[in-house]
Amino acid sequence: MRRRALAPIEQSIAAWRSAVQARDAYGRIKNQLAALPEDEESMELPRPKGEVRVEQLTYLHPNQPEPVLRGVSFSLAPGEVLGAFGPNG
Repeated sequence: MRRRALAPIEQSIAAWRSAVQARDAYGRIKNQLAALPEDEESMELPRPKGEVRVEQLTYLHPNQPEPVLRGVSFSLAPGEVLGAFGPNG
């Protein structure tokens, strides 16, 4: 009975360590972002259309002489999805 009564306290102690680590990680990220230089003059970009177009895609795995994809072209309109499947799933 006593062990179950102390379980919430033990869980709180275990969670405290994670909370402290998360707080420290947030502080490190915040410091890194503060150290970044101010934005330089930016380039005007067109408004995104949500369209993706790929032409003549070739892909080689690192250190492999033969491409696994060669000359692949496709386009996707907004809301469309493409999946590529092969022997490795």
